[in-house]
Amino acid sequence: MSKIDEIKRAIIEGEEDLAVDLVKEALDTGASAQAILQNALIQSMNEIGTLWNQGEIFLPEVMGAAQIFQKAASYLEPYLIAGGNQEKLGTIVLGTVFGDLHNLGKNLVAVMLRTAGFNVIDLGVNVPGDTFIAEAKKHKAQIIGLSALLTTTMMEQKLLMENLRESGCREQFKVMVGGAPISPQWAEDIGADGYARNAGEAVELAKRLLNV
Repeated sequence: MSKIDEIKRAIIEGEEDLAVDLVKEALDTGASAQAILQNALIQSMNEIGTLWNQGEIFLPEVMGAAQIFQKAASYLEPYLIAGGNQEKLGTIVLGTVFGDLHNLGKNLVAVMLRTAGFNVIDLGVNVPGDTFIAEAKKHKAQIIGLSALLTTTMMEQKLLMENLRESGCREQFKVMVGGAPISPQWAEDIGADGYARNAGEAVELAKRLLNV
């Protein structure tokens, strides 16, 4: 079994310490941080999602795997940034909207954007709309990224768009949205500048919005 497959198995089976140790070993033996992220960490979470949808695992296992993913991704992040684009392409204020405590997808987007060369201001979860706008102004961001993982919180994306227009600063920022219940049609309906289905698409969208 390859080291990548061992990492995937450790994450899926909930073995946190083993997963992180295997990530370190993979780096030491020459695997690239990008390959570990894409082929082990992301793939393991894709498999977790499939198992969850099939009813073969339950919420505690999903949450445990997400925690391991985040710890392993945090360890990889300096290597990803070092191997990525050193020129800063722009500043993005990113967060999960008010009322929503989900951070796995948002964290992955943050890692991928930083790797691509963006300066990312990660506001965390449960972020009020006013905070997004204030922080975007403070850091002179070009993009605001809004994640929502619940149908009950996706309306916060719409409210923030309305707030931007009413406050007269809509033209200052590009807005990208994402999350499980979000769609291209929703992004268009609320007047956002784009929708990303996953972290890879988020990077491409951010580059396209800034023409970089």
